[in-house]
Amino acid sequence: MNQHGSMAVATSCLFLIAACAYAEEAGEGDKVPKAAAPASVEPGKCAWLKFPDGIAYFLRVPASYDAKKGARLIVFLHGSNMNGLAYLRSFEAKGWCRDDILLCPNGEQGRDVFGANNFTFGSASPITDVVAAVKKAFKVTRTYIGGHSQGGFVTYSVIIYSAHKNGPTPAQ
Repeated sequence: MNQHGSMAVATSCLFLIAACAYAEEAGEGDKVPKAAAPASVEPGKCAWLKFPDGIAYFLRVPASYDAKKGARLIVFLHGSNMNGLAYLRSFEAKGWCRDDILLCPNGEQGRDVFGANNFTFGSASPITDVVAAVKKAFKVTRTYIGGHSQGGFVTYSVIIYSAHKNGPTPAQ
């Protein structure tokens, strides 16, 4: 691994540690509007969406989003019995990724989009589909994925599934 790769891994680890410390506080009683499609989420807004296969996710488009320039896409997967909104709000509270599109899917096991949810062994496929839908709606310059606890394990599944489904991608 080169120096830039090591730096990216170290930075990701710091994000994970801090995000899990604040995720418990974020999202309590916080209800965001539902949107019909990723493209309908306006810059500076956050919404929750439900993908046709049933997976719900939270999407925040930065106020600074410029369709000509694009933005990075940060995909963050929650831990067990949590939800994507709690992590999205923790990123916002810390001022992280202000100029990035934030995508925080919910695990498919759970009854309340704002309540406790869990990922399954089959989560990689729907998460990959949601990422593709967001990338189709917005110009994305680079995509990062990470997660906390259960979401960390699912991150590996998504990376492996995506590489298997789409083949290797050139380094950016």
